[in-house]
Amino acid sequence: MTNKGTCRYCKNIVFFDDPVDDDESEEKAVTMCDCNGARIWQRAKERQERAKDNIELAIHETDEKVCEYLKQCVELVDRRNIAKITVNNGRGVTVTVSKTNKDTIKVAKKVSKDVVYDE
Repeated sequence: MTNKGTCRYCKNIVFFDDPVDDDESEEKAVTMCDCNGARIWQRAKERQERAKDNIELAIHETDEKVCEYLKQCVELVDRRNIAKITVNNGRGVTVTVSKTNKDTIKVAKKVSKDVVYDE
């Protein structure tokens, strides 16, 4: 069975063998198209997935909810809707997600050794 989808950037019809839903066919078409707009979208998608993987490595073991929140913010940082987001979990771990001038998404983790317990 051959399915088809339309690239949202160049409006070309792309045929593929994988059975997908109608709402997923456009994204599959953009993934397979080689027009300039689709290539930019593909690079952005790869960049965002790498940033989410880095967030997972940085903070998942200490705080899963903060990790999920930062993953949701990756697309906003990539589109520059948010310049930088910094999250401190209150237990000495600070994670910052920002976009660099070289068009990469930077995930920085800082662990504070000065943990003060106050009553």
